[in-house]
Amino acid sequence: MKARTRITALVIGLSLVAGGMAAGITAFVMQQQTYTFLDDFLYQEAKRVIEVWQEHNSSKIPFDQHHIDELQGYWLRLVDPSNAEILYSAGRDMSLLLLPPSGKTKTVRRDCYKGDCHGNTHGSKHHVFRFGNFTFSNNDRPIQVLIGRSLPNYEHHIRHLYFASGVGFSAGFMVLVVLSFLVVGRILQPIGQINALVKKIGEKNLQERLPVEGKDEFSDLAQTLNDMLNRLQYSFEKQRNLLFDTSHEMKTPLTTMRLALEKMGRAIEKEEPEHLLLQQERLSKEMARLERLVKSLLKLSALEAQREVVKEQLDISTILQGLVDDYVLLATNRNITVQTELEVSVISGNRQLLRRAFSNILDNAIKYNITGGTIHLSCGPAKNGIEVICGNTGAGVLPEDQHLVFDQFYRAEKSRSTETGGFGLGLAMVKRIIQLHKGEVRFHSIPEEWTEIRCSFTETN
Repeated sequence: MKARTRITALVIGLSLVAGGMAAGITAFVMQQQTYTFLDDFLYQEAKRVIEVWQEHNSSKIPFDQHHIDELQGYWLRLVDPSNAEILYSAGRDMSLLLLPPSGKTKTVRRDCYKGDCHGNTHGSKHHVFRFGNFTFSNNDRPIQVLIGRSLPNYEHHIRHLYFASGVGFSAGFMVLVVLSFLVVGRILQPIGQINALVKKIGEKNLQERLPVEGKDEFSDLAQTLNDMLNRLQYSFEKQRNLLFDTSHEMKTPLTTMRLALEKMGRAIEKEEPEHLLLQQERLSKEMARLERLVKSLLKLSALEAQREVVKEQLDISTILQGLVDDYVLLATNRNITVQTELEVSVISGNRQLLRRAFSNILDNAIKYNITGGTIHLSCGPAKNGIEVICGNTGAGVLPEDQHLVFDQFYRAEKSRSTETGGFGLGLAMVKRIIQLHKGEVRFHSIPEEWTEIRCSFTETN
């Protein structure tokens, strides 16, 4: 069963219960309103009877012809409650009926005999009376007035009232069924549109996005799906770029190795040992480069596959100081000044991975620096945890390329020169290692002036 049918059935079911209750309550209230009107009318008639009784102060009430006409269809009895004396009686004897107690009203049904009932009863052998029992004071003497009013065609009118309510409810129910189906279909229309668009999106057109309109749950769903498609597109592009970049990086050493082998073969034929040794060295160099590339890719793949790392309490400043001691010789050879401001910075982390990340950062700071340049390395408490900052002079990165520095195989020199000996995987590893530590890494560069990498850690315990 489709969602549209299920929701429509639910709305109709709930409306059926609520509508039925409303119709029943409405009919009941209308019936009670009729009783209230009759009771008030009986009370006014009983009060007028007592006023006439008080005027004449007699045991019999002298009604004139006009008053008798007004009381046609009434049953009347005046009683002295102190001794149960009937002071006046008019109408058929209804002593066998259970009349209401003092101050109450009651509806009574009795059989209709010829001449008993007023009005057309629509073939019913029963007739309905509404009785009231009211007590008034006459010169400190209580007088009880029992007055009843015949209700011709009452049951017929009540049945008509309930029948009309049922017909109105049925008609409203049919209208509700149609409107519910149409309205629910209209509400769920965005779901159908989203479903149709998602079915059209495939590997070839991952750039397609769902329209986000309004600020309801459907727009939130469309935005969520768009975010998912963004991640999928990024993953696919990253996979394609990795394949392309890996092929590009492997192409040069493989071509060099093939040429070296060809030259080695010719050198053997011509018995030229000096050329053979030269090509052997060249072949060994390219094989070593290819081996480093494969190892770097394996390390990066292992980091990408990791979700958690084994952590311990450690001081970042000791790791950074050890790296500075290791790299100081390389910096000195290029006349690069290394400045440090290392404060005690304890976090929860993996020593081996953090050492690899900071080693890559420091290696880049030396590798892409200028002769006689400067490196400034610091660590210490920050606003939301611990922060490590490494800045260096050098060519830097253009503003439009700075968002790419953490991508795999990205290098600032577009020609992919092998002079620096890198593959563009170092900062990709740095980013992944910092992410595994629930941290954040940021890059900022002013070309030809200063380049800075900031690593922030919030897990200090």
